[in-house]
Amino acid sequence: MAVKIEPALWAYIRDRISAKFSNAIVTVNGVKQMIPIVETKHVTGEQRNSIQVYAYLDEANAAGTITEAYLADIEGVALMTSDIKITSAGTGVLLLFEITFKVEVRT
Repeated sequence: MAVKIEPALWAYIRDRISAKFSNAIVTVNGVKQMIPIVETKHVTGEQRNSIQVYAYLDEANAAGTITEAYLADIEGVALMTSDIKITSAGTGVLLLFEITFKVEVRT
């Protein structure tokens, strides 16, 4: 029997997870920085659902090599590490963390 997650449950899961992430901890040139989350998005598709979490690193703090980045709670406790997507955003960089829930149909 396949399990279908109804929109109300998915919204609850998304909101609870998104609410827990307050900061990103980013290491640039060996220096750790705590930067706030600026936006979260919910992406729904046929085969996956994702929570996208964005953090912005201004030009002064982004100068150098990013060697580590992870999501943390308000106290800076690591909650999730993952590959990040980095894009230029104005004079700094935008970091995108993505939490993907793959949808599988089992019979």
